[in-house]
Amino acid sequence: MNTIRCACLALAWIVVSIQLCSSATAAVIGYTVWSYEADVNPEFRLYEINMNTGAATDLGVVAAFDPEGMAFVGNQLYAMATGVGNWELWNITTCPGTWIGNIKSQGLDAGLDYHPVRKKLYAIFGSLPRSYLVEIDPVSGIATSIGSADGKYGDGLAINKDGQAFASDFVGDNDGQPDGLYSVNLDTGEMDFIGDFLLGDVNLQSGLAFDSDDALWAITSIGDVYAIDTTTGRATWISQVNTLNGGRNGEFQGLAIPKTNEIPEPSMLTVAGGMLLCGMIGLRYTQKHGRPRRSRREAR
Repeated sequence: MNTIRCACLALAWIVVSIQLCSSATAAVIGYTVWSYEADVNPEFRLYEINMNTGAATDLGVVAAFDPEGMAFVGNQLYAMATGVGNWELWNITTCPGTWIGNIKSQGLDAGLDYHPVRKKLYAIFGSLPRSYLVEIDPVSGIATSIGSADGKYGDGLAINKDGQAFASDFVGDNDGQPDGLYSVNLDTGEMDFIGDFLLGDVNLQSGLAFDSDDALWAITSIGDVYAIDTTTGRATWISQVNTLNGGRNGEFQGLAIPKTNEIPEPSMLTVAGGMLLCGMIGLRYTQKHGRPRRSRREAR
């Protein structure tokens, strides 16, 4: 009997350990657009990315021309596209996407994210010699100007659970500043330099997003994925996104990570917990009362 109870305890512990470990090491999944801007038949494709490994799943062609900033609002995926002559707001949750409206703003590149506290959508337009911050109506695409940051270049935009906003600059010395991370004042548009990525002058576009644990991630236009320290600005290389032919291809634009945590299957934890509880009760009974005596029939 003790042998059986010990086996039950061991099995329950293994199941619980596997579930907890798989939860702790769950991959972070992000979304980005791969842009092939050829003179003839340009193509823009939405990809689901395993941020930890760089593995990419092609979700299809999006109709938006050159999507850049990307953000989730609930389970809806929005994208800022340069369009043809005007910036545009699209819903690209399902390819090829739905056009929402034109955005009257200026800038070469753009970042987009949703404020979880204010329940508002913000966009930053990176340009030289300044960057512009706007609030965007996700229903109409109408942009309301907030302010600008002179001498600063912001491309990717990310807002954490507490409403703190950050912008990435992988363009570097082209704007007189090193590649690095900025904090963004969402009331004025001002940007303050936090720290250098310590990658040198890479001169690339980027997307920026927080995951469900408020860890900051970035992807560059050549598909390198980084974890960013929001205190120092330091970038740590994590993976390289692979799409066509297993190599680096095209330009990756924007990054969005859904704010949902990976949790263990409740049924598995219930079963494991039940096994563990039963095993402990059985072991406690044996320790208190001793092994049950066999009947004479069993003894024979």
